[in-house]
Amino acid sequence: MEFAKRYFVRRRNLWSSEFKNPKALYESGCESVMSLAYVCGSEVLRPNYTRKNRRLALLFADFILYLVLSFWCTTVFWGRLNDVIFCFVTIGGAIQAFAKISSYTGKGLYDLHLRNLENFKNDRNYDEVQEIMMNVATICKLSVTVFKIIFSGMVGLVMFYSIGGSIMGEHYVLPFGYYFPFIDPDTLVGFVVNFSYQLTFIIYAYCGLQASDLVFLYLIMHAIGATETIIIYLRKLNHLISSNGASSCLDLLHDIIEKHIKLTEYSKDMNDLLKMGIFINFGSLVAQTVFSCFVLATAEEIWYTGLAIVVLSTVQLFTACLLGTLLSSKHDDIIWMLFP
Repeated sequence: MEFAKRYFVRRRNLWSSEFKNPKALYESGCESVMSLAYVCGSEVLRPNYTRKNRRLALLFADFILYLVLSFWCTTVFWGRLNDVIFCFVTIGGAIQAFAKISSYTGKGLYDLHLRNLENFKNDRNYDEVQEIMMNVATICKLSVTVFKIIFSGMVGLVMFYSIGGSIMGEHYVLPFGYYFPFIDPDTLVGFVVNFSYQLTFIIYAYCGLQASDLVFLYLIMHAIGATETIIIYLRKLNHLISSNGASSCLDLLHDIIEKHIKLTEYSKDMNDLLKMGIFINFGSLVAQTVFSCFVLATAEEIWYTGLAIVVLSTVQLFTACLLGTLLSSKHDDIIWMLFP
């Protein structure tokens, strides 16, 4: 933990000299995320974005075909428990993808993004607020690197399982539990055709899951930053009250109320925009994790794709729960300051 803290401080200090202000650092992180989202046609934080683009249409077509193949393979494998569960897990991945596409390509996200950029305005020039926003920007930028390492490791594990198993084993091994009808995956040509198609899903999963999870992290981090800013303003208000600065107290109190209203509206809009997608996504993640764990516990061979799914699902669930807990704790801090 101490190592992580030192690394965070080192990166923050490095970026504070590289970027002119926290806003520039945050925008750099956003651009890194949007470069991933561009692959899926979901670069929603860029101006003039529209869902009517060819990349998103291709993604939809690819996942519809993916669902059709998965359901077809389920009927073929019916009666072979582990193979059927393989298909159920991959179907869950498609459901998760459709939920994320619906949630993270809406116009409301860009409006939230613009409000996040406004949070970097330090109207009262408080050093504490400047430090908080620098920490928020650093976490957002650093999370891109952390997620890249995790997702790259899982993709490497899946590729090793498929290619390595095909070379060293007695039969060809596909990453996922589905294949094209009438194209035998046990032949070299059939394996190459099916593997090439499944590779597109791996690329979409690598880019899309990272982009959507990072956008969610960015939204929650800004809510946490806005909450901490209100806490700092309340501390300043207490200091002014103790020093009898009546006129200054009124101005600062007005700013606190205004910021609280903006935070409440921001949280409501974020909830309205994402709650249904998050509900479906979490249900899919839990189901995928349970099914994958069952296969890992009962299969004769290690299913590395399932292992990767379990790790990624756990990371997504843990990250979301951690961020929600942090935001809730900050709200508790405000209540404690108002009603000690």
